[in-house]
Amino acid sequence: MSGGTDAWRNLALVGLGIIVTIVGVEAALHRLVPYPPPLREVEDAVREYRSADPTTLVLGSSHARAFDSLAAIVDRSSLGSERIVTVPVEFGKMDSYLWVFDNRLSPLIDERTPSGTPRRASLRRVVLVTEWWDSCDPPGGGPGYNLPARAWTLTDFLRDAAQHGLTSFNRNYLSNRFDRALRSSMLVRDRGHGLVLDWTRARVRPSPARDSAILAERTATWQRMIEDGTACLFAPRQVSALTALLDELQKRRLDVVIVLVPRKPGTVTPRGKQTTLASFAARMQEIGQHRDIEVIDLTTSSPLTDGDFAIDFDHLTPEGSAIFGRWGLAGPLAELNRPADRGGS
Repeated sequence: MSGGTDAWRNLALVGLGIIVTIVGVEAALHRLVPYPPPLREVEDAVREYRSADPTTLVLGSSHARAFDSLAAIVDRSSLGSERIVTVPVEFGKMDSYLWVFDNRLSPLIDERTPSGTPRRASLRRVVLVTEWWDSCDPPGGGPGYNLPARAWTLTDFLRDAAQHGLTSFNRNYLSNRFDRALRSSMLVRDRGHGLVLDWTRARVRPSPARDSAILAERTATWQRMIEDGTACLFAPRQVSALTALLDELQKRRLDVVIVLVPRKPGTVTPRGKQTTLASFAARMQEIGQHRDIEVIDLTTSSPLTDGDFAIDFDHLTPEGSAIFGRWGLAGPLAELNRPADRGGS
């Protein structure tokens, strides 16, 4: 009996030691590593929409977060009369944006009070933030795995699990719930990113030559990806989703603006600009002209430099977002600081 008690006591001490070690590592990482705060997700946007009753929605992939700084500027300058809510769908595609609008945003737009009047009647404008990659199907050509992880509710998960059982697709919902529950943990948030390891390596064993080689390799990879993107542009599934989304927005008589987001200058070669990027921009302009929708192409026309983009080569740093917001509102995106009229597109 005593031996069993000692074993349990030792096991408890080992467990306590592991917990103390993890807590210590977490505390050290929070103090030392300049890790960005948790990312804004669809559920954060939906929660904000309920209370903010926005005048403008910015819908897109993770690039929609670049408009957060712009939204704050508009809120301050308009004294709250113009309210922009950004809806970032991580790893999004056109069909992802359609699903999020139909299932997460439309219920809020259409909600009525007991007397039958709209509960939120302020929405006038929707900005679709996009780039060439959004028009390509995800690997396999089916629905993006981002939806369960980034946009589903518990009801969506239970419905899918009841119909299909527990699958690799719907398990993404559970994985993201775990990550969200522990998003204050840097060890959890860094899974698959390696930023903590990169930061540690750069300080324990700094190597300018290695860092330069890694930078060159990543740049070449991005350049090739953009150059090769022509082969996947405007997949039928994505074109159908874009058509349905624009139909829905214009049916609601919302002013629609399409913005092609800036790309890191170093990733854009002359070939990539003349092929993939030019083809995507031309097709989007055609769609805009057909529907009387303004298409603002900022792909290579912004003042942003390579230094304004994060280590992932894809997203803006907080400083870059601030530059983008100020520049955009002073120029090509100035209309976002003005009221939109229903029926404008």
